[in-house]
Amino acid sequence: MNTEAHYTIKYRSDIDGLRAVAILAVLFFHAFPQVLPGGFVGVDVFFVISGFLISSNIFTNLNSNTFSFLDFYSRRINRIFPALFVTLLFCLVFGWFALLDNEYLQLGKHVVGAAGFISNIVLWREAGYFDTLSDLKPLLHMWSLGIEEQFYFIWPVLLWASWKKRRVLLPSTICILAILCSFGYSISILKENPTAAFYSPLSRMWELIFGSLLAYLMLFPLNLNFTFSKFKRNVFSVLGFALIILAILITKEKNFPGFYALIPIVGTFLILAAKEDAILNRYILSNRGMIWIGLISYPLYLWHWVLLSYARILVGEVPTVSVRIAMIILSFVLAWLTYKFIEIPLRRYKKNFIKVICLSLLMLLVGLSGYYLYRHDGLKNRSVVQQNYDTKNRPFMYTVPVQCALDFIDKKFGPRCQLYPAAKAERPTIAIWGDSSSLAWAPVFMQLGRELDFNIIILAQPSCPPLMGVRKTYFGLPESRLYCRDATLSESTLKFLEQTKPAIIFYLGAWNIYSPELKDSGYKIGMAKEYLTESLTTEADEASTLLALKNQLPVTVQRLDAIAKLVIFKSWPVLPIPPVYPIKRISFLQPELKFLSKEVHVKESQFVNDIFSTISTQNTTYLDPARIVCDSADCKHLINGYHMYGDVYHVTPQGSLFLKQDLLKVLNEAHIK
Repeated sequence: MNTEAHYTIKYRSDIDGLRAVAILAVLFFHAFPQVLPGGFVGVDVFFVISGFLISSNIFTNLNSNTFSFLDFYSRRINRIFPALFVTLLFCLVFGWFALLDNEYLQLGKHVVGAAGFISNIVLWREAGYFDTLSDLKPLLHMWSLGIEEQFYFIWPVLLWASWKKRRVLLPSTICILAILCSFGYSISILKENPTAAFYSPLSRMWELIFGSLLAYLMLFPLNLNFTFSKFKRNVFSVLGFALIILAILITKEKNFPGFYALIPIVGTFLILAAKEDAILNRYILSNRGMIWIGLISYPLYLWHWVLLSYARILVGEVPTVSVRIAMIILSFVLAWLTYKFIEIPLRRYKKNFIKVICLSLLMLLVGLSGYYLYRHDGLKNRSVVQQNYDTKNRPFMYTVPVQCALDFIDKKFGPRCQLYPAAKAERPTIAIWGDSSSLAWAPVFMQLGRELDFNIIILAQPSCPPLMGVRKTYFGLPESRLYCRDATLSESTLKFLEQTKPAIIFYLGAWNIYSPELKDSGYKIGMAKEYLTESLTTEADEASTLLALKNQLPVTVQRLDAIAKLVIFKSWPVLPIPPVYPIKRISFLQPELKFLSKEVHVKESQFVNDIFSTISTQNTTYLDPARIVCDSADCKHLINGYHMYGDVYHVTPQGSLFLKQDLLKVLNEAHIK
């Protein structure tokens, strides 16, 4: 192989401009997701740039026989650690004054993840139906840094090994094989587990390797001609820019990564291949303003989400447009200060060994601080915790230990079937069946079971409707795919209830999220509008959802009615935004309480209530839990100082206890004692 370099590695102003495009896309997506729905692809642009630049240096050093792992990783420390340390330290200090204990505990865990470059793994493990909203995690954006650094723990070793054996296996071949394997993995798991596809380094590394492959081909083009004419490079520049803009405008998160990721990746590849004198590279990307933004892009990325997230936490809801604009401006200021007074001076400091040791110790210190917070439950003795601790404004969590688990007849259902046995086995059995609603309302049933000595069986299938012959085709909760994609789980549940013969069955469902009147807010609220279908081959949509409810809700209710006395929970109100609670954090930033209009709730409930009114049954009654939160005007999430909602839909444990007297009345009328 000819190892004479055909391309000289030097500073390219257009790459800083491309960094500016990437960071601006990310900033506007995080601040205004409705305006720029695909702006998150800016991270993928960064991945390609990083793979190109760092691999270029690796290949050049390998070719000149000057590559050193010690030198490589010391450069990474010098580049990554200074701004990251300052950002993490700010999060810890500000969090001391602003975060409650459970929030500070979570921040501590995320600081450990960021300091150890495993944030993507930490966030991946946290992801689930009851996970904290993403915009309440100040260090959520560290997932990309985790993927990048995990990649650089492995990739230099592979390149070094392939360079040593390049007579047998060329580095370009390694790049191509790695791209195919990683991209194939990304495609294969996207529908099965979108969370894994998003956070796994295995499903993302192909994006960085795209840049690495370009670096190799430009340095050592083999038999390929990379000396394209000026016209062709101008075409590359325009086409690459167009692809990135297209990705920003059309890409949706649920389709990403996967085939859609090719759009910004190929676009970035083309712009880099066009070189600095191509038309858009020269006149747009090399603009002085774009270069300046590109130079501060790394600290700007670190600061912007921290500020937006803390603003969201402090005001208790999505910040106003003016607040979000202010946070973006402030992030530019802090990024410039970080670059000017921290990054630049450290780069000029000549004693590299001392610099690397000190930066490593500081990162270790901040990581240990985060671990301390995590292990000590967020330090409950802080003043911000104490002023909320023993008041009604602090969420009260009522829990009853699970005394034993009941093996379900269908093994894939696993531990979602839970038994809370009575002291005497012959006592009546109350069965509760539903989606995640059954878990949310479980505390009040467990309280009754303990007081009345009843057997309580909770049958929960989160993110899956309790309906016969109905399934979903998109899954925000990946594990629900295991039991909700083939429309057979409900039949197994009904057979189990027929065998168990409970004295009474309570039937719960998030009926309103299927309503044709429910509109997505456009903001990530944790529970978006969902769709159902009876078909095993087609995707669910609005029409299939309405048909599935009309056909299968009556059939399911009649089947339950034949088993035992049946009580159906009518619709529980769905909030348009996460609940705003008057938590005392910083006095001048107290949130304004906003409630759901009763008229809106009635409208959203009408469709399923009309279906209920047509069902002919003998042993069925209805219970309206909305009674405890709705008056004639509003449905409130704060009643007598108690928090009623944990998110936009699920009732809190203390909120469920407000239904206790209604349930006692139902049991007495059914003569279940």
